Amino acid sequence: MQWVLKRSFIGSRILKSCLAAFVTALICEALDWPPLFAVMTAIVSIENTSVDSVKKGMIRFPASAIGAAFAMFFEGLFGRGALTYGFSASLTLIACFKLKLYDGMVVAVLTAVAMIPATYGHYLDSFIIRLGTTLTGIAVATGINYFILPPNYQKVIDRKTEELTEEATRILRTVLESHKNGSRMRLRHLYQECTKTLEFTFRLVHFQRSEWRYHRHHMQEVRDITFYQRRLEQLQKIMYHLGNLIYAPVDLGVFTAQDQELLRRFIEGLAHHLKEAPNQKMGETAFDAVLGQVDELYSRTKQEQNKTADGHYHLTPKLMIVYELLSIYEIITLNNVCGHAKREKHS
Repeated sequence: MQWVLKRSFIGSRILKSCLAAFVTALICEALDWPPLFAVMTAIVSIENTSVDSVKKGMIRFPASAIGAAFAMFFEGLFGRGALTYGFSASLTLIACFKLKLYDGMVVAVLTAVAMIPATYGHYLDSFIIRLGTTLTGIAVATGINYFILPPNYQKVIDRKTEELTEEATRILRTVLESHKNGSRMRLRHLYQECTKTLEFTFRLVHFQRSEWRYHRHHMQEVRDITFYQRRLEQLQKIMYHLGNLIYAPVDLGVFTAQDQELLRRFIEGLAHHLKEAPNQKMGETAFDAVLGQVDELYSRTKQEQNKTADGHYHLTPKLMIVYELLSIYEIITLNNVCGHAKREKHS
């Protein structure tokens, strides 16, 4: 099964959705119930985590009951016409919204409109059967999501973290070089994509932690996810300062040739420790010398700053660049916990 998942475009969630639909249909056929509503509910009830399947299942069941009730009421009142479909769908959505059953709105409205042409016999019997099929779909989907291929996002988190580190390093090395408008826009687009990936990876970490409430896990898994979370938090802070440089009209051209060379060496040192050696302390003699010179540049630039006409000090392009780079340095050095965690991970 694991070989199939690695070699095929079919993911575990697709496989579980297909299996849930099949098992649900078998159960409904055995009970002589119409499988349509149960299968629909089972498919949409396969969630990212087992926790979400349970929580949202408890929302979808009463929401489906509301949809079925409106469908039966308006069919008895108006028959199977346009008014019945319109009122059933509209009032189902309104009721779910007012009751804050947001995760059940889709299932509820599908139940309402699909139930109208499939109702035969006594309305109460049809209503009870629809609730039974909905409950069957939710129960089957929750059970399959829990027992069959339980969600595990650790490999995806690891890959996304490495990709983010690579892209952050790339941005750091190029953000202060002279850019034409086109290349500057591409850099901003790359930054926005990294921000989206960062948010997505944080969600995966949250999903993985949620899974631990219902599945056994080892302490090594906890250490690994803790490392990834701290690494992502570090990258988030670094991306914040890189964003300040990207969206400000500044580059190294405001410095003298000597200072430009100094800052390029400093940036290269930051990029090396961010990408190649996040588990090593930044204590190399050569880099310490560069750091000392950058500190002197910051002090000199700050002293050269003059008050404006309104009597206030404002950040000059030079001061802003050096400040943001030193901030990134502080983030890397103050997050040594990432390095300790990584050493434990590989020990």
